[in-house]
Amino acid sequence: MRRQGIVLTLVFLLVILGLSGCGRPRGAGEEAQAEGVPVMVTEVRKGTVVLVQKVSGKVAPSQEVNVVPKAGGKVATVAVEVGDHVKQGQVLVQLETRELVAAVQQAEAALQLAESSLEQAQANYQDALADYERMQMLYEQGAISKQQYEKAKLGLDVARTTYEQTSTAQVQQARAALEIARSQLGNATITAPVRGTVAARMVDPGEMASPGMPVVTIVDLDPVLVKAVVSERVVNKLDVGQVVTVRVLSATEEEIPARITRIDPASDPLAGGFPIELEMENPKGIFKPGMLAELEVVTDESRDVLVMDARAVLRENGEASVFVVKDNKAWKHRVQLGLADSKSVEVIDGVQEGDQVVVVGHHYLVDGARVNIRNGGGGR
Repeated sequence: MRRQGIVLTLVFLLVILGLSGCGRPRGAGEEAQAEGVPVMVTEVRKGTVVLVQKVSGKVAPSQEVNVVPKAGGKVATVAVEVGDHVKQGQVLVQLETRELVAAVQQAEAALQLAESSLEQAQANYQDALADYERMQMLYEQGAISKQQYEKAKLGLDVARTTYEQTSTAQVQQARAALEIARSQLGNATITAPVRGTVAARMVDPGEMASPGMPVVTIVDLDPVLVKAVVSERVVNKLDVGQVVTVRVLSATEEEIPARITRIDPASDPLAGGFPIELEMENPKGIFKPGMLAELEVVTDESRDVLVMDARAVLRENGEASVFVVKDNKAWKHRVQLGLADSKSVEVIDGVQEGDQVVVVGHHYLVDGARVNIRNGGGGR
């Protein structure tokens, strides 16, 4: 009897295991048939499907200026360090000015001498003019000889010529020399041509600065640029002024809007595509040159179309279908699809707005199968 009981128990266990192993995946057990296959559904609705192409780029300064001295000289002081924020016109580097100051003083003295000479020449001319007018009157009255009159006239001509030459030559030359000396002195003070951040400093006190060789590099980091290269399939989807979503994960997880400012009209063979530039605000200074950026470029879009959850789609033999639930039964519908992103898909034909389509559990369904909706008909 004991042996028979053991045999019956083993047979019962085998039957249970057989039912659990073969019946559940098909949803064809007697209990499942009575209650329906548990599924989750979502509703077909009007919406928008957007195709996004991800493009890699890099952050760059919106402006980079190499500050070059106009004149050479020995560096006296450097007023900034790398990382300093500077305003336009702020002093960056000061060259030694002792010789330049002396040159200005010498030019000022030369101008004073020239102006004094001009004043003296003008006074001499006025005296000669007065003497000539007096001698002319006496000559007309017969009081002096013609020789005396001619002598006065000659003196007036000499005084006039001396005065004119002094005013047009010596004084102007002295003024020009003074302007040059003052300009050279001003060039010894090197200031920031733009506002921004000091990115590099190339000189130290005591070194020689030369014209044409940068002493400081200034970058503007608000806004910054995002430089990227897009393929020929993407470039015609873009326009200058278009706003693109950018992620710089090394700085923040937020999505940052950036405006396209330039699209190259020709492909760069070295870059392997069409270079573009975008402008992005950087008020907190968290975006640094060289940081990697990811652009989300919208390449296509369908608005106010029928949209459903992409999980609802079943594909078989190149055809797409969904299960539509009506009166607790699932009916298989072939569908024609349009644009699709990672979450949603456009439906051109096969379902209607408001239809409930199965998104979980549809792999166990057959046409007309009874279902048990577990999410109360709610959406995704």
